[in-house]
Amino acid sequence: MESQNTRSDQPPRRRRRKRFVWGLVIAAAIIGGAVVFILPAWLSSDSGRRVVLSRINRSVDGKVDAKSLSVGWFKGIRATDVTYADTTGDTSVSVDTVSTRPKLGAILRGNLALGRTVLESPRVVVTVREAPAKEEESAGRASPPEPADGLVLPLAALDLEVKDGNARINLASNSHMQTVEFKNIASTINLNPGGRKSTFDLSMAVAEEGAESQVKAAGSVTRPAKKWTLKGTSGDLKVNIDKLDLSTLTPLFVLMGKDVAASGQLTADADVRIERGRIEKVVAQAGLRDFSQTIAGKKTVLEEPVTVDV
Repeated sequence: MESQNTRSDQPPRRRRRKRFVWGLVIAAAIIGGAVVFILPAWLSSDSGRRVVLSRINRSVDGKVDAKSLSVGWFKGIRATDVTYADTTGDTSVSVDTVSTRPKLGAILRGNLALGRTVLESPRVVVTVREAPAKEEESAGRASPPEPADGLVLPLAALDLEVKDGNARINLASNSHMQTVEFKNIASTINLNPGGRKSTFDLSMAVAEEGAESQVKAAGSVTRPAKKWTLKGTSGDLKVNIDKLDLSTLTPLFVLMGKDVAASGQLTADADVRIERGRIEKVVAQAGLRDFSQTIAGKKTVLEEPVTVDV
């Protein structure tokens, strides 16, 4: 009798265990579905936007803000009136609209990949208040060499367009403020994983105190499949520079930490082909007049215009 009762109790226990397991599965599915639908809506709300901005501001030197934030699994991320200012007040950034579509599949595989990304009317202002160290003081500090095994890019893919960009660099000194402005920046960058062709196209005006020149660059590059090394890189580059006044670039040189002062007018048109790190073709025409430069106190002057035809 006792063994019969034990056997008769086993089927209901199995059924209860099955119901319990299925209950867990259904509950997990409901919770997961709720997260999938609720999370984007919460991130798009005012409270979600504040939480995201607070996390960002804890990791940057300065303050980031945005008027609105919209997140969707299929429509991507969109933010309006995005601003950044560093703690010193020397750097500020504003963008009317930032929109991007992260590639979730690549991110799940551990690769940061941004799909269609558009920056509308970005504005950057940088003020350099102190002169950099002299060139001779930093001469002993050689730049770090390229790693022997190549460079790994933090970004696997990017389809970026910049519309109506503007960047201004101010060089503040005791006597005056010199400003160089990069206006009407239009750029497209299509960065693909290694082994596939990436392309870029850039145009902008370089201006200072009414003088303005045009700079354009376009090309393509195919980097190695794994790590980026110059030896394994192939590509094309076309550059056009129209009457660039080199003296306008002084604030840029200072920002880069270079003790360089140059003057003169540069006009250039170049077409370069690189095949696996080797220059295969160069077609270039360049003209330079009224050129002088001072590096670490040493001045070089060219009395006559220089023309190069390669």
